[in-house]
Amino acid sequence: MKILSDFDGVLTDPSPEAARVKEVFYNHFITLPGTSQPQMSELWEQAQNQLIHSPHQHGWKSGEKITAYANEDGFIECNGLAACLDDMVSKAEKRSLNVQNSLKQKEFSNFCEMSQFAFNEVVKETSAGRHHPLDPSAAIVFQTLLSRGIEIVIVSNSGTERITNLFLQRCPGLLQSSENRLRIRGGAQKFVLGENSDSFEVGPYVVHTDRPKYQTILVEEKPDIILGDVFSLDLALPLQLARRKLHGFEKVRLLMRKRNYSPQWSTAYFSHTKGVSCGLFESLDDLLALI
Repeated sequence: MKILSDFDGVLTDPSPEAARVKEVFYNHFITLPGTSQPQMSELWEQAQNQLIHSPHQHGWKSGEKITAYANEDGFIECNGLAACLDDMVSKAEKRSLNVQNSLKQKEFSNFCEMSQFAFNEVVKETSAGRHHPLDPSAAIVFQTLLSRGIEIVIVSNSGTERITNLFLQRCPGLLQSSENRLRIRGGAQKFVLGENSDSFEVGPYVVHTDRPKYQTILVEEKPDIILGDVFSLDLALPLQLARRKLHGFEKVRLLMRKRNYSPQWSTAYFSHTKGVSCGLFESLDDLLALI
């Protein structure tokens, strides 16, 4: 048996890191040279209100499409906030010139770049031991699964180095004793969307499933079970493959870790999907009974 698991959100609690990304982003945003704090504070609040009142219109962008929605986790919220700010600034002519010149002074082309910078800064903080996001149960649960002869492949947008460092910091024995049945494929780029319009709707949310880089990994690995927490990024594509009985995915099991940030629209849709084996779990310990 082979399990393909996401990392952030499945094996970690991403909320403290995401809150820190937002803090770093805000600190750079509010102090842009040539702008006033009241002006920037108002702009920030307007963008946050848009995310709250129309979440289906905001999120992490891949080209012109939303690849994951701002309410699916804290990291994506920051991406969605940045994209919203860029859109607002581009529509406000007088403010646009002022803010864009300020961004250039900080060597950013837009707020999405500033948000990515904030994320990278927090990755450095975590690597230095400032944050400890790894789930305390990760080591024992994965070690138990490996002892059963199960192969585990961690497939994540996060870099392989970040994932490896966190394991080495908190549970080095897991990597050392896995007998090559635990592999890490970081930098998976699940967020990259292709050019076709393959998608399905969940209420007002349009969930895109043309994810060529992620699909290549899925087809190469052919897992029996897939674990994820962000529906759009981790589970929507394999769900679509299973529905269409493509690439040998007709018998795949999909399990979503329900977190306190998981939006109701995605968990409700996922848990009521027919024709595909889908389930929710709230803690890593629950996996041992499910697998």
